[in-house]
Amino acid sequence: NLLSQLTAAILLIQLLDAPWKHRLLVCAIIATAATQAYRCWEQHHYDFNEAIRNYKENPQRALAAQNIEPGTYAAEQFGERLYSRDVGGYFAISNTAAAFFILTLCMTLAAIGKRWSKNNAAPLLLAAGLLAVQLLGLALTQSKGGIASFAAEILLMLMLWAGRKMLTQHPKAVFSGVIVLIVLGIGVIILYGLRHDRLPSNSMWVRWQYWTASADMIAEHGLTGVGAENFGRYYPRYMD
Repeated sequence: NLLSQLTAAILLIQLLDAPWKHRLLVCAIIATAATQAYRCWEQHHYDFNEAIRNYKENPQRALAAQNIEPGTYAAEQFGERLYSRDVGGYFAISNTAAAFFILTLCMTLAAIGKRWSKNNAAPLLLAAGLLAVQLLGLALTQSKGGIASFAAEILLMLMLWAGRKMLTQHPKAVFSGVIVLIVLGIGVIILYGLRHDRLPSNSMWVRWQYWTASADMIAEHGLTGVGAENFGRYYPRYMD
């Protein structure tokens, strides 16, 4: 998996050797975002209603259709995700879908910036419509982390724009300050988790469970590991 991403990055650098190719790729990704947003809408208003109805009528049949064995941890997770309406569009989970929307929203904003100086109304209206569709898709995912990350990203971009002079004049000081803030933030999270044996909100509490279980797993299998893609099989042995 890691090598495939590195290879794809190298190939993109070699293939995207002209501005028109860059624009074509941006257009393709933005169009994919519109399709993804439609899929999220369809999933939210139709698919999950049907899936929940079928699950209530015959849980065994619904689990069999997903190749999930009844009574297992995977079956329990499937039911919880179904009732939580975890909208992911074409992605497995809502957080991944939200991350994709954040990527495409930034690309669309960049495309608007390119066209703004030309004072052409048609591309701007089209881009504004696409922005609205992507924002709707992001909202439909109901990913708290994704929505909060997007808001934080916009705030960070505004801060960078406002402090661009200081950034160019004192890059080392700014970089060092950011690193210190990141380390302090991680330290606060760890201290809070160790003191309360959880983190705020159910979503972050689940992550704390992952981290503590993973620490126990590493302690027992530090040298050999548990095998490729076996985390899901071993995790229930260490979960609280």
